[in-house]
Amino acid sequence: MDPRLQRTKFAARAATLADQFRSAVEEYPVGSYRGEMTSPEASTGGGVQALQHIRLVSRDGQGRTYVVGNANRAERKAELRSFEYVDRVSMERFRTPTDLDPAAYGAFVDAAAQFLEMFGLNVVVADPAPRAFSGGSGLLGSRLMLLAWSILMLAIGAALGVLATQGRWLH
Repeated sequence: MDPRLQRTKFAARAATLADQFRSAVEEYPVGSYRGEMTSPEASTGGGVQALQHIRLVSRDGQGRTYVVGNANRAERKAELRSFEYVDRVSMERFRTPTDLDPAAYGAFVDAAAQFLEMFGLNVVVADPAPRAFSGGSGLLGSRLMLLAWSILMLAIGAALGVLATQGRWLH
């Protein structure tokens, strides 16, 4: 039996979405990358595992693969990542920026968003979250630590000054 016929309802719908997505965005390449959406193997567990990743893959199979979003038809929502988000993840993982053209990437994201909205998905574009304070690393952390140290020294100096003027200290 053809494996495509064994798919569950959600998996079949997801596979159809992935095939249609590939066709819809093929006119929006991002340099040497093409857009694609993953499709489930055979079952999504009744929609529980319905998340499909949206990726940019190298046309020649030699470059990186960038995960640029996801779609979940069961929950009727999708997320696409901004260029800044993808570039930041590339810097964190590979220690180098993406080789993606920002303008072409923007056109791809716009086309992908329109396609997903046609299928009734609520689409959001995710920007990178600000980094958490790392407790002293980097220039900002060093300045904050210096400021905290200065405030502490001023407080100690003020307390010693008050004690000295009240005659409770240095007798």
